[in-house]
Amino acid sequence: MWYKVKELSEKGLNKSQIAQELSIDRKTIRKMLSLSFDEYLGQQKDTRSKLLDPYEPFIFNLLDNFPYMSSSVVEDRLKEHDPALLQVSSKTVYNYVMLVRNRYGIEKVGGDSLRMMKKWADTPYGEWGQVDFGTMLLDTTNGKRQRVHFFVIVLGRSRQKFVFFQNIPFTSRSAVYAHQLSFEYFQGSPAKLLYDQDRVFTKGEKFGDIVLTHEFGRYCEQEVFSPIFCKKADPQTKGKVENVVKYVKHNFLCARSYNTVEQLNREVLGWLERTGNGKVSAGTNLIPNQEWITEKEYLMTPKITPRLPEPEYREYLVRRDHTIKYKGNYYSLPRGTYNKVETHVRVYELSGKLQITTQSGGLLADHVIPTSKGGYVSCSEHWKIPDLSSSELFEQVFQGLGATEEANIWMQILAKKERYLKDNLVAIKHCIDKYDIGIIQRTLEKCIEINVHSAGPFIDIAKTLFSSTPAQIVAAKTSIATLRKIATEPQIRDINSYQNIMSW
Repeated sequence: MWYKVKELSEKGLNKSQIAQELSIDRKTIRKMLSLSFDEYLGQQKDTRSKLLDPYEPFIFNLLDNFPYMSSSVVEDRLKEHDPALLQVSSKTVYNYVMLVRNRYGIEKVGGDSLRMMKKWADTPYGEWGQVDFGTMLLDTTNGKRQRVHFFVIVLGRSRQKFVFFQNIPFTSRSAVYAHQLSFEYFQGSPAKLLYDQDRVFTKGEKFGDIVLTHEFGRYCEQEVFSPIFCKKADPQTKGKVENVVKYVKHNFLCARSYNTVEQLNREVLGWLERTGNGKVSAGTNLIPNQEWITEKEYLMTPKITPRLPEPEYREYLVRRDHTIKYKGNYYSLPRGTYNKVETHVRVYELSGKLQITTQSGGLLADHVIPTSKGGYVSCSEHWKIPDLSSSELFEQVFQGLGATEEANIWMQILAKKERYLKDNLVAIKHCIDKYDIGIIQRTLEKCIEINVHSAGPFIDIAKTLFSSTPAQIVAAKTSIATLRKIATEPQIRDINSYQNIMSW
């Protein structure tokens, strides 16, 4: 301004003409012309303190790390950081953010281009709501990244919003639970809800007839609202909730770290109170919280109260090596889980862990899910031999063999191998657990017949009997090298034993 006044003065304009040209006071013009630039600059130094000066380091740190952050996000973070600032106006925060940007040369960069949305006319109170989903990657405290998924619902008239987060994709069951929480938050349900044709809600469309998923269809039949679905690839029809999804991403989730999903759901309720529903809506120029006080009188009373859904599971086939393959990784199961060709287990994904149970619900394994792919997640306890005494094992094997006199005689001879007795008993016990009693008794009979008293031949014969029909057993000419895949101890056998097995 000083240079502009000097320039106009040098062109021949008088003080009144300069004041009229620049829209400033004539006395100010006279003062500028009487002083040098350094003298004038010294007099203009602003020593007044500003309300947000104590928060300058906090604001600078936000803008320095996230230069794309808007003043609206900075305002929300300030009020989250210090609730005493709740009464500070948005304009005050905006002015101070711009001051910090100018002072430290932080330009606002980045940002996504906006899509054009169709604006709806204001609908009657309590008639409409809109529903959508969003997802975003967040940094975690340990330096990794976590994808979060969120459910958004907005009332059509008041613009009152509700957001619910999960760290796994939504299913029909979890979406129903999110509806129940939103109706509890709104203290009622609108008459109609507008949706995309999302696979969480629909199976498809047949000439305008929407086929709902079983879980969501059953819920809609029991509740008071009517679901309305947009045409495919037509997001503009529900532009209100589309804008809320962007609002959640660019305001609440902007530069936010992930700790737990429970903490995220607590924090979003505070954000809704002070910002999402507490600030003037750009669409209505009204505060959603205040409008909601009127709209809730028109909402219908839900029939179902919120109840936490049971964890969802998927069934997986157990591999022969006692593992399952889940999302690119292999996970171990306890020894003996695989006992036939079609063994299935239930798999639950809960808070970053993989829980594996039997089909009746018994817990088999609880593994931490790694971020990498192609690995093997195991537990040493799954293949650990039970710490049983030889006498206990002896009794268990004896009972498993049928507790007959023949079994007792055969085991007494086996017990003479004192050094390897426990190893033999453990191996035979696993074999007994694996096959039915008929195969075990026939195996014992064959061992007595060919005069062998060791776990190795016992396991070989049991395996052969299991994989062969009676007719095939008679004709089998399989060599002992093929039969014997499991050995518990080095042994020296009589040649007659091999000849008897091969001719059997």
